[in-house]
Amino acid sequence: MALYKEITDDKGINSKYFRISKVELDIDNRKLNIEVKEYADKKYREKEKNTEKLILQIEEEQKKVNLLNENYLENEDEILKLNKNIESLVEEYNENYNKDLSVKTNIYSFDLQDKEYSLTICYNMLKTLEIFKNSNNI
Repeated sequence: MALYKEITDDKGINSKYFRISKVELDIDNRKLNIEVKEYADKKYREKEKNTEKLILQIEEEQKKVNLLNENYLENEDEILKLNKNIESLVEEYNENYNKDLSVKTNIYSFDLQDKEYSLTICYNMLKTLEIFKNSNNI
């Protein structure tokens, strides 16, 4: 889930896609802090999702290598093949994805209430703020 609304900040930067990246309960100060990443549009978030998939793929390949390393001599060819694949995936990551794709990140604070919270509730809380009024769920 995310919010869609065209917003131009005071520096002229346009953002259209907003997603919650972190929710923090500050018990001492009785605050709910919602961190929101802003993107120029949805394609940058989709690219970020591809980054997450690529990282998982690299981790899975590395797990396979680690298992094969237990009998290195028997698995040397397979290990070399997997390592070349990992190298290729890491190069792709470094070339295309090794950067923050969001325009900026903001934190919005709300009074903490004695109730259960969900992402949907947090998005609805954001929509009560002037900046997100009339935004659409996407």
